Amino acid sequence: MGGSFLSVNDQRFPLRTRQPSFTNHPLSATLSLMTDTDPMQHTGQLVDQIFDLKRTLGQFGRLIEISLQLNAMLDPDELLEFIIRSGTEILECEAVSVLLYDEDEDRLRFAASTDLNKDELRDIPVPLSSSVAGMIFQTNRPELVQDATRDPRIYKPVGETASLITRNLIGAPMNIGERTIGVIEAINKKDGVFSKEELDLLTVIGSQAAVAINNAQLMQSLQKAYNELSNVDKVKSDFIAIASHELRTPLNIILGYSEFLKEAASAALSDHADRVLNAAQQLSGLIEDMPNI
Repeated sequence: MGGSFLSVNDQRFPLRTRQPSFTNHPLSATLSLMTDTDPMQHTGQLVDQIFDLKRTLGQFGRLIEISLQLNAMLDPDELLEFIIRSGTEILECEAVSVLLYDEDEDRLRFAASTDLNKDELRDIPVPLSSSVAGMIFQTNRPELVQDATRDPRIYKPVGETASLITRNLIGAPMNIGERTIGVIEAINKKDGVFSKEELDLLTVIGSQAAVAINNAQLMQSLQKAYNELSNVDKVKSDFIAIASHELRTPLNIILGYSEFLKEAASAALSDHADRVLNAAQQLSGLIEDMPNI
């Protein structure tokens, strides 16, 4: 009879043996992977996962830095340059473009773009109806284009002007609350194609950039209004200074002549001279108060 026995006081007791089961254990899948796959292959997968995680953490760290710096910038041109430079770096692509909506023409216009023909691009209005950027703006949804060479929505004049062949791109709306002010695009991934995660990343950058651009534009408008008011105030001060000076000279003559008439004239004429003198004195008081207006 086979099996294992335990001897106690010359008596033998059969032992029941049971193989441990890891079927429902949380580590069963990992153990199975380690036993069923080649160790070198498994190590390679772990290295890839660690590399991807490190890359993702680096992107989020850079995203926080971008957010902090965006909120500190108030010059619109400097802000736009920082957005496209940071976007190109974090997304590892050839170019990033910011297109803002032109209400007068109902089109998008390039506000900034990485290392392309910037001045020429600013003169190219991008239509809303026949371009990827226009579709993103109208639908208020991000877009990923893996093969731009076959996509009819790619607006050809932009590529021709920039001397750039668009292979792939991602784009996202730039929103402030419920209002869309433009579109941000990343063009030509340097290695491979863009991922869904990178599209999400661009969407976050676009939202942060929209708020920063709006704040910078508001500050610029306030500064312009302040300068205009300062100019108006200077014009007013100059006018008052000139007017009061020009009025004082003839008024002093009138005051002196009125006092002379009042003293030398007859009773009938003295009353008229007194009226002229009172009116001149009132006008003199107004002239003295003019600088305080």
